[in-house]
Amino acid sequence: MRLTHIIAVVAVALALGSGIFTWKVWGGERDIRARPVHLVVRPAADRESPKTEPSPSYSSGMEPAEFFDRAYEQADELPHVPARSILVAHHLLVAPRIAELFESIGDDRLRTVIILSPNHFSVGGSSALLSRGTWNTPYGPVSTDTDAIDRLLKATAGLDLPPTGHIRHDVRVDERAFPGEHGIGSITPFVARSFPNARIVPIVLHDSLPLEGQQALAAAIVASIPDAIVVASMDMSHNLPSYAASFHDEITLTALERGRCDGTCGLEIDANAVMGVLFEVNRLRGEQAWTETYHGNSLGLLNTTDANSSAWRENTSHIIGRFTEGPPEGESLASMIFVGDVMLDRDIRLMIDRDGPDAPWQEMDRFLSGTDLAVENLEGVLSDRSSKMTYGPPFELVMSPEAVGEAGSHLDLVSLANNHTRDLGSSGETEMQNRLDEIGLPWFGSWRSPLPVHRGEIDGLAYSIIGYHAFAPDELELLDVIASEKRDGRLVIVMPHWGNEYATTHSVAQHALAQKMIEAGADLIVGSHPHLVQDIELVDGVPVVYSLGNFIFDQYNVEGWNQLALDVMTDGKTLSLRLLPTYGRGGRPTPVSDATAAAIFKSIAERSDPQIADQLLSGRLDCVIRSY
Repeated sequence: MRLTHIIAVVAVALALGSGIFTWKVWGGERDIRARPVHLVVRPAADRESPKTEPSPSYSSGMEPAEFFDRAYEQADELPHVPARSILVAHHLLVAPRIAELFESIGDDRLRTVIILSPNHFSVGGSSALLSRGTWNTPYGPVSTDTDAIDRLLKATAGLDLPPTGHIRHDVRVDERAFPGEHGIGSITPFVARSFPNARIVPIVLHDSLPLEGQQALAAAIVASIPDAIVVASMDMSHNLPSYAASFHDEITLTALERGRCDGTCGLEIDANAVMGVLFEVNRLRGEQAWTETYHGNSLGLLNTTDANSSAWRENTSHIIGRFTEGPPEGESLASMIFVGDVMLDRDIRLMIDRDGPDAPWQEMDRFLSGTDLAVENLEGVLSDRSSKMTYGPPFELVMSPEAVGEAGSHLDLVSLANNHTRDLGSSGETEMQNRLDEIGLPWFGSWRSPLPVHRGEIDGLAYSIIGYHAFAPDELELLDVIASEKRDGRLVIVMPHWGNEYATTHSVAQHALAQKMIEAGADLIVGSHPHLVQDIELVDGVPVVYSLGNFIFDQYNVEGWNQLALDVMTDGKTLSLRLLPTYGRGGRPTPVSDATAAAIFKSIAERSDPQIADQLLSGRLDCVIRSY
C-alpha cells in the first residue's frame, strides 16, 4: 500500500473515531450506539476504478431492521405526492421524519434513486465522486445503477475545470470516499424500504466544486438519468446554540423557497455544493415549489436547557422537505451580520503572537458564516510599526497586517469611522486605507468624514452603509450623504461611533442624532463606541441599535464581556433583526447557551423601547421599511 493510501486510512479513522454514533430519542427512548466502520481504500483512478475489480461492499450501519421499522411506525402520515426531488437529513436522530418523507413519495416501480451527499472526510481525487459499490442494509443489499453511472460519466466527460489546490473538478468513480460516508449509508435503508426495486447512484461532493461544475453535473443528471428521484442528504447549521442556528436556518429556508442562492451557495450548512446541484436540477426540471415537512434541531429534541451547558457544540439543525412541479415562491433576500469593536493590539496582539492569527476567531467560523455580508468596526491603525502597548491615553493602537488579514477571512467589510483611526495621525490613517486596499479588505468611513460610503447590491437589492465618527462631527455632511443615498433608492444603514463609554443606555445626544439621521433617510442605525451593549429603540418606525459593545477587545470590564452581534435580513420591504449574544472574555468571542441568551434578551428588553420589548424578549425585531 502506498504512503498516500495509509495516510488516507489514518485520516478517515481519526475523523470517525471508534464509530459513528446514532442517537435515538423518539418514542421515549434515548441511547447511543456506536457502529464500527470498516474502511476499504482503493487506488486512485483516472475516471473510474478498473471494471475488473469486484464491486466493493459497504455497510449502511449497525442499526437493525427494527430501528427503521420503528421509525416508519413513528412517522406521521403525509399525502402521497409525485415529488422527484427531496431534501433529507442524514442524522438518524430524526429517523421518523426521514421515514415519513420517503413514505410520501415511495414507489415500488421506481428504478433509480440519486443520492447527493457531502464528502464529509474530504477523501478522493476529485470534488465530484461516484461509487459502483453495494450497500448492505437491514432490508437487503442496495446496489448501484451501473448503467446510469456510465451515462453520467459520459455526459460529464468534458468537464475539467481548473483545480482548487490539489482538488480536481471532474466527475469520476473513486471508491475511497465511500467507506463510512454516512451521508450515503444512512439513507440506503430508507431507499430499500420505500423504493424496494430501485438502485442508487451515490454521488459525494466537496464544497470546492465551483458553480460551473455544479451546473454541469446537474445538467448531466437531468439529461442522462431523467426519471430518477434525487435525494439531497445534508444536515443544516452545526455546532451553534439554537438562537444562532435558527437565524442561519431562516436564511437557508428562504433559499429553499426561492429555489436558488444568489450565485454560489454560501449557507451555514454542511453541503453547499449539494445544495447548488439540487437547485439546478430542480430549475432544469421546472420543479421548484418547496414544501417543508420538518424543521428542528438536536438541542430541542434532547431538551437541553442548562444555562451553563455547552451542549450547543454538538447541535445540528435539520430541514426536511420536498420539491414539486411549479415555480419558486420566495422573495429576494439580503442577509448581513454586524459585530462591535474589533481591536487587535495590546493583549490581543500578545495572544496572537502566542497562539496564531486565528486565535481570536476560533469559535466564530460558523457563527459568522452563511450571510451575504459581515461587517465590523475596526478600532486602531493597521501598520508595520511596532506596538507601544498603550493602555491609557494618548492611545496608539497598532494592528499588524497579519492580524487584520486574518480578520478579513472572517469578515467582509470594516468601518474606519471611529476615534482610533488617527492614533498615528492622518498619515497613519492614509497608510491603513492603502494597506486595507492591498489586503483586499473593503472599508468605508473615516475619522473626519462619512465618506467613502460602501455601496453594494445583493440579490437585486441595492444598499449603502455609511460610517460616522461623532467625535469629529460634520452633521450637515452626514445628513446630506444619507439623503443622497436614499434618493438613489437604496437601503441606507448608518454605523455611528457615538455615545458615552461604559453606559448601558443611550444618551440624549445619541437619540437627537438618530432622529436627524432617520429624518434624512436612514433605514437602520447600528452603533458602537460605548464598549457595552446598549438599549434598542424604534424611532419613527426605524430600528436604532445604540451599541453592540465589543467583539474582540482586551478590556477587563466583566460587563463588557457580554457582547452582541446583529443579524439583518431584508427583502427590500421589511427588516428582520436577530440579536446574537456572544461572550468575549480574553478577546475570544464565543456563543453562549440558549438559557444565557434568554437572560440577555430580557436584560436588553427591560432597558429598551417598551413598544418593542415583547419582540426583544425573543431576540428579534421585525419592522416595515419606511417610504420616504
